[in-house]
Formats: sequence, structure tokens, C-alpha cells
Amino acid sequence: MFKKRIINKIFNEAIKSSKTLNEEYETMRVRNAKHIIETHQMMNQKRNEFQKHKEEIETAFRFIRSK
Repeated sequence: MFKKRIINKIFNEAIKSSKTLNEEYETMRVRNAKHIIETHQMMNQKRNEFQKHKEEIETAFRFIRSK
């Protein structure tokens, strides 16, 4: 009887630990996904800014050459 209680206690603690680890893993996974999305958005924004700047410079050079 005493052994069974100890085994049940260990088993219950293992289940609780497993649930906690699963929750922490899920939180970490969501946080990482959010970070990746933010990084992609920032890269796209920088690419768009660079493209706009490049077009402005090309337009300026075309204007200068046409004179």
C-alpha cells in the first residue's frame, strides 16, 4: 500500500511536470513564430524602402542624363 502511494505520487508529479513542460514549449514556440513573423515584416519593409530609394535615384539619374 505504501509503495503504491509513492508510485502514484511520483507518477502524478511526472504528469504535472510533463504538462508544465508542454505549456512552456508551446509558449516558446508561439514566441519564436511571432519573432520570425516580425523579422520577415521588417525585412520586407526595408526591402520596399530600398526599392523606393533605388527608383528615386534612377529617376534622378535619368533626369540628369536627359539634360
